Amino acid sequence: MKDNPLIKTLFAGSQPPHLIDPLALFLLVLIPIGALPLSPSEEIHLFLARTSLLIYLGLRSIQGLIWTGRRNRSDGWVTSISWSSSLFLGIGWGFLSLSWSLSPFTSRSVFLDFFLYISVYGLMTQASLPGKTVKTLYQFLVMMALLVSLDGLSQKFYRYDAYLPYLTEHPEKFDPHTLEIMKNWITTFRRISAHFLLPSHLAGYLILIIPLNVALIQLTPTLWKRVSWLLVLGVNLLVLFFTESYGAWLSLLVVFAFVLLYPLVPRLRRLGRATLQEDSPGQTPGRLLKTIPGIILLSAGTFIVLTLIGYSRGTYLWDLNAPDHPGYLRFLNWKSAFLILRDYPWTGTGLGTFKIAYPPYMLPNSTEANFAHNSYLQIGSELGLPGLLMVCLAAITWFLKGLTTLSTLSDPEDRIIYRSLFAAGLGFCLHNFVDYDVYIPALGLTGFMLLGLGGSGNAEEGEPGRREEPSPLRPSPASPFFNIAWPACLLGLSLWLFILNGKLYLVNIHINQVKKEMEQGEFEKAYQIAQKALFYDPGNPSLQEISGVLLLQLKQPERAARAFQKAIELDPKVPRFHAYLGETYLLRGDLAGAYVETKKAVELFPLRTSYQKRLEEISSLLEKYAVKNRKP
Repeated sequence: MKDNPLIKTLFAGSQPPHLIDPLALFLLVLIPIGALPLSPSEEIHLFLARTSLLIYLGLRSIQGLIWTGRRNRSDGWVTSISWSSSLFLGIGWGFLSLSWSLSPFTSRSVFLDFFLYISVYGLMTQASLPGKTVKTLYQFLVMMALLVSLDGLSQKFYRYDAYLPYLTEHPEKFDPHTLEIMKNWITTFRRISAHFLLPSHLAGYLILIIPLNVALIQLTPTLWKRVSWLLVLGVNLLVLFFTESYGAWLSLLVVFAFVLLYPLVPRLRRLGRATLQEDSPGQTPGRLLKTIPGIILLSAGTFIVLTLIGYSRGTYLWDLNAPDHPGYLRFLNWKSAFLILRDYPWTGTGLGTFKIAYPPYMLPNSTEANFAHNSYLQIGSELGLPGLLMVCLAAITWFLKGLTTLSTLSDPEDRIIYRSLFAAGLGFCLHNFVDYDVYIPALGLTGFMLLGLGGSGNAEEGEPGRREEPSPLRPSPASPFFNIAWPACLLGLSLWLFILNGKLYLVNIHINQVKKEMEQGEFEKAYQIAQKALFYDPGNPSLQEISGVLLLQLKQPERAARAFQKAIELDPKVPRFHAYLGETYLLRGDLAGAYVETKKAVELFPLRTSYQKRLEEISSLLEKYAVKNRKP
């Protein structure tokens, strides 16, 4: 393989800055690795990962401005991230959704992560990598996954006795519903999650890495090294089994089935719009004879794995009448997301606001959920039909481009490399049909990195990770204004998100300190810390809620009521805020105010039985008060 020219320095003036050199590539790879929850405290990991990427984006934007000013032509990377791409149209629509979001505070933090995903994708599509660099990259990613898997095995066999007390001692890290589910998994099913929040998150991460692991086995010529990578694959598959995730195993089955069957389906290959040579009469039967045993083994192995998972979980995938069938519970979440989309078809409720819009749409027999367990439907409910259309168009475009590249590869090593990238990206897209990987930064950053590398192939030449440098004499297709305005806007957006990321991190640090002081009964000190956090982010409704709770503990219901009213002003659709305000009014003896606010909480969350019960109690108190004060 012939290497393409690489950028020598960040501000090189002799070449257009549109390619990613190996050093910059590994810096970018460290970002999703840094987001992995390798310890219980993940705030610092996410902060450093986000900060590093935002600094890099800012420098690349400055670089683009310098190049444009010197050469009067655009930065190749900057023009690739333009409004012509459905993904970047989607993130632009997400930014606009901040103006009509049910919770602008929630939307801006989710927008931060989504912007970084799209940026990583755009950067990786500009990667120009020799095969040796790709193999080193694969080794690095697989070994990091091995560390995560070993941590999961340690949890499975040694840490359960310590993990349950950890959940009990740190309830502030989880919402009550999730905490109850995790305790149930640990005491009953013993599902593992390593330091991810849920087992399905760990499973979603492993299905990204397993195709790369398989490629390393194929690319390694030495027997003992091949056996070593085979053992690593065995560990990763074992940990994937212990997550007991139906969705991950089914996604992996579809991926490997597609990889096996794709060469046998000429019609599917033509979807790639590539020029194909017809197979000779003896080639297709020969391929079929080689593929049939693989399909049989894959199907049998998957059936055995799903049976064992069903035995462990107590609910088999094919037992559709089971009341707690995971497919049925997900279907109810999907239906709720569809109902939200039906009521907000053009704008959605705002990026990241599904958990706020969900309570009134929660269906009987379903569980309380912060996510729809289908990223596509959730994005549709949050960004409306325009956002859903842009995401689907981007996924279909990526898939068809992948088919094109797969159809034109001739070099065996190139074929293995690109097939593994395509398989990892396809697994990521499929798993998002049954889960919400894009809303988990560690999964989203890794997934979009691999999607971008898979989309960096030159379809005409069929070489993955290769891109010819455009002629420096070729004029830019964009106007001079766009050449300057776009990197300038990108620089401004990166700066704003950099400040936002710092504020969110400082607020999270203060919130953790507040919760520690509350556990020790130091409510006055906790309140002072909460006020410091409000200095950094006065528009944070959660901080107003915490302040109100602390003021209730300090026997100051008047000030607590003002704090809850401020939280409602910032996020009027959160039923919890209204319930707290109702309790505050009750302490003040204002039965009418308590009834109004509790009734509002019931309207926002009809299926929350605790709200219903409290409303009945307040109604009873009102009736007694009316009888007592009735004039004879």
